[in-house]
Amino acid sequence: MPSTRGRLIVPTALVALLVGCSGQPAAPSSAPAPAVTSSATPVNASPAPTTGSATSSASTTADCPAGEYTLQSFDVTGVDGSLGKGTGGDVSVDFDNGRYEIDFDDDTPISLTLAGDTGKLVLDGEIKGTYSGSGSSLRFTLGSSNGTARLTHDGTSRTLKMSQVADVLGLHGKGSATCSGADLTLTVGKGTFQLVRDND
Repeated sequence: MPSTRGRLIVPTALVALLVGCSGQPAAPSSAPAPAVTSSATPVNASPAPTTGSATSSASTTADCPAGEYTLQSFDVTGVDGSLGKGTGGDVSVDFDNGRYEIDFDDDTPISLTLAGDTGKLVLDGEIKGTYSGSGSSLRFTLGSSNGTARLTHDGTSRTLKMSQVADVLGLHGKGSATCSGADLTLTVGKGTFQLVRDND
């Protein structure tokens, strides 16, 4: 009897990570952040183009996160403060002209870890949204989501709504992007996403 209860609580926790996080990213209390934008101080921007290295780093910052990427891993904090991690999967992310699109292929599941336990998240579909700003000052708005989502653990499977997955893996709220070579680190709400730029 106790072992059965122990088995049931872990999938519930994994589901809570995906379903219960939905309120978190929209509630960052650091309201003063958007007031400090690079456009507020255009006078200091003029010396940057004088050196070649400064120009290239400035353009990299301006372009970040524009481009096509593959998601490598993510960390998400749940409502109870627990840290969930995801790795693998076949997930492509495209940032283009203020729009983003996340495409999931169910050929390769995402491995989830929460409180030392693991499960597989099988996704087939897409999440779309918009973004504004660049670099350390970004704002994301969640748009549409469609497709199928299935969480498996210990031989059992549970179907989730794609909208529930979008609340966690979709991008919404304030965020920042750091580009270094082909690597992109994206922090949005309670999630941090590691991506690598596609070579094509």
